[in-house]
Amino acid sequence: MEVTIRRVEFYEINQVVSFLIEQFKDIFLTLKIEEEVLIQLFSTAMRCEQCFIALYKEQLVGVLTYSTREHASFEVSLKDVRKMTGWSKFLRFYYKVMRDAVVVNDNQIYLNSLVIHPSFRRQGIATQLIEYILDEIKVSEYLLDVMKTNQEALALYKKLGFKVIKKRFNTLILKLM
Repeated sequence: MEVTIRRVEFYEINQVVSFLIEQFKDIFLTLKIEEEVLIQLFSTAMRCEQCFIALYKEQLVGVLTYSTREHASFEVSLKDVRKMTGWSKFLRFYYKVMRDAVVVNDNQIYLNSLVIHPSFRRQGIATQLIEYILDEIKVSEYLLDVMKTNQEALALYKKLGFKVIKKRFNTLILKLM
């Protein structure tokens, strides 16, 4: 399936954040933070230049974000999280979302969010997004992580040349070799 891939425009931030939250809803439900609050937190934190979208006939069907040593794709203010959610939800947010972030060195990028709409999976869109970013952003190392249980994604990453370099409790960190 042929899609258009490009960077997110400022006016699309809320749509992209809502899409990401919907696709990661299992994770976000455990935070017990209202969706509107999550949208507000992530919309103000998104760096458009580090977020690519895939469009099929103008419909948003995929998102890929990346982080560098200098900037995360979402620079969430922990102070804002605490202020908007209270202490207990803040702690839950920190431990679920922030604590296990992959450390990125110079000349590396971390592909931290790759999401394809369920109706458009297994049609080559994830491959197109990854190949696009490999062409667009030139660094010596590309890292990503994946849930150990997400065997479809793991198979895709391995097919594209990523290898497991570290195992965590419930995730694997991979590097393009």
